[in-house]
Amino acid sequence: MTRRRGFSLTEVVVVLVIILIASSVALSAYAGYSKYSGLEASARQISRTLMFAKQGAITRRTDMVVYFDIDRQTYWVDEEDASAGTISRKVVEPKKLEVGVKIQDVQVGATTQSSGTISARFAPSGENPLVEVTMRREMDPATDPRNYYTVQLYPASDEARILERERR
Repeated sequence: MTRRRGFSLTEVVVVLVIILIASSVALSAYAGYSKYSGLEASARQISRTLMFAKQGAITRRTDMVVYFDIDRQTYWVDEEDASAGTISRKVVEPKKLEVGVKIQDVQVGATTQSSGTISARFAPSGENPLVEVTMRREMDPATDPRNYYTVQLYPASDEARILERERR
C-alpha cells in the first residue's frame, strides 16, 4: 500500500506568505503608477489639442482658437476669421479632463487666469502666444508641487512640452 504525502501546514503557510508579499509589492507599484496616469493622460490630451490648433491654423490658413473654460473644466477649438467672426465653431468639441484632474490655471501671453474663460489664438503664419496649462489631481493637496503637471507651448516652438510633477 502506497502512502500519499500532501503538503504540511507549514509549507502551505510559507507559500501563502510569499504570495502575499509579492502581491503587496506589485499593488504598491501599480498604485504609484495609476495615481498619476489620469493626470498624465490629461496633459497629453491638452498638448495634442494645442498642437492640432497650431498645425490646423497653418494648413487651413485661418486662425484657430483654443478656449479653456476653467470654471466648467472644459476646453475646445474653434476655427475663426478675425475680421468675420467664427467660421466653424467647435472644430474640436468641448472636452473634459480625466476624472479627478482639475485645470488649476491657464497662462496665455502675460495673462494668467484661474477662473472664467481664456483663449489662445493660433495664426496661419504659425505664430502663437506662450501657452501654459497647469493641472493637478483634485484629491491631492494643492500645496505639494508633485501633484501638478504643466503643458507649455512657447511661441517659437513646434512642440508642446509636458512638465511632470511641477508647478510653474
